[in-house]
Amino acid sequence: QDKAQDVLDKAIKITGGGRHITAGVVQAYIDVNQLKMARFILEKALKESSTTALEVLRLDILNRQGENLDEVMKVANDLLKNDVKELAVYRILIEVSYKLKRREDLVDDLIQEACKAFPEKEELLKSLKVS
Repeated sequence: QDKAQDVLDKAIKITGGGRHITAGVVQAYIDVNQLKMARFILEKALKESSTTALEVLRLDILNRQGENLDEVMKVANDLLKNDVKELAVYRILIEVSYKLKRREDLVDDLIQEACKAFPEKEELLKSLKVS
């Protein structure tokens, strides 16, 4: 973890970057399924400040870890309530809704809401529907 923090610190220093660098590093760890490291870096970053990108990454990590689906549902709903209309948030919320066996009409409403927010992704969103 110290090595990861050193790499992150150097990346920020070299690029003069900030949160977008952190988000990129966290996403890179997620992409190679290093969720523990991704979460470690993300938690350090969230202590300093929170951005939409970091909050969506937090949701992604929670979902991939699969430890607490109720928490994933709560975080996703909170993001939507705070007007964070990201495709990943809708996708995760729809998938978790099915896993938690939410009423089908509620999931259908969620899919419709997502399709309105992302009409170009309607086919993808409707493909998440479980029969």
